[in-house]
Amino acid sequence: MELDTAIERFLQQRTGVITDDSVALYRRELATWTRWRESHDCRSPLELITLDELDRFFYYLANEHIPHRHNPSRPAAPKTGLSPETVAAYRRVLRAFWRFSDARRWLSDDQRGFFGREGVRIARVPEVARPVYEESQFSEMLTACGDGQTEESARDRTLLSLLWQSGARITEILSIDDERLDLKRKRARIVGKGKIERMVRWAAIAQSELLRYLQLRRGTSGGPLFRASGPLAGEATRLTTNVARSRFKRIMEAADIDLVDGSPLHAFRRSFIQRGIDDGMDISDVSQLAGHRNIETTMRYARRNEEKLQEIYESGYVRRERRKK
Repeated sequence: MELDTAIERFLQQRTGVITDDSVALYRRELATWTRWRESHDCRSPLELITLDELDRFFYYLANEHIPHRHNPSRPAAPKTGLSPETVAAYRRVLRAFWRFSDARRWLSDDQRGFFGREGVRIARVPEVARPVYEESQFSEMLTACGDGQTEESARDRTLLSLLWQSGARITEILSIDDERLDLKRKRARIVGKGKIERMVRWAAIAQSELLRYLQLRRGTSGGPLFRASGPLAGEATRLTTNVARSRFKRIMEAADIDLVDGSPLHAFRRSFIQRGIDDGMDISDVSQLAGHRNIETTMRYARRNEEKLQEIYESGYVRRERRKK
């Protein structure tokens, strides 16, 4: 089986199962792999790929790769090598491709274990507290979006409020169509990861911003909720994820507000999860509201709140020892 053919079959199978953004990410990361193979004169057939070759590729990612070198819309990064988190993301994509190939019997017996326990090794991802936003920062950001008296300002304030109050991903919020809104109950049906539908909810702040945006928004009702507002945009052109990210970055830079490094809009989701946990909500309830299929995923989002742990320790172990005396 030729590698290019196998990759296309894999991406076709994933289309419709995962989001379009995820498919695009898979394609980019697999393209990085195939470019590296071509530059090292690796042989094309899938069955000729060796474990040593994969080890060398992951070493390249961690130590030699120049981020965005092949990205026409972004300048190449000044440093070489990717973070352990990004290298781990590449490994997950290649592992998914490997399992797909194995299920179709395209791999040899030796190749089947390349992503198993004795297979490809990468640096362990350090366990660090992920940054979140505080309520005061959210208020500053909302102000930076303007007073909400224009369509664009009202849209930005609504998007920001939904990120804060619903815990949904930016891609999920931008996928909402008017027909999926339930304004009376302050909720909407969205399409999440794996094309799984679920309900997202919001409270008074987002509801107020949303109602104002709907009054100011151009075009008729129906179709995408959040629409592009540029001079070339139609009346029902869906706002894209990249445009939303770029716009928020420009707004915050102009207002001299610091966004967290990495994925600044995804930090709103972490903030939503963390607030629920800090307020004493059951972790399983927070997990359902966040749309996680596995509670362990929710736990990875949560930071260790040392003050909260101290309170738990004091109320449990310390008081128990006092009672024994």
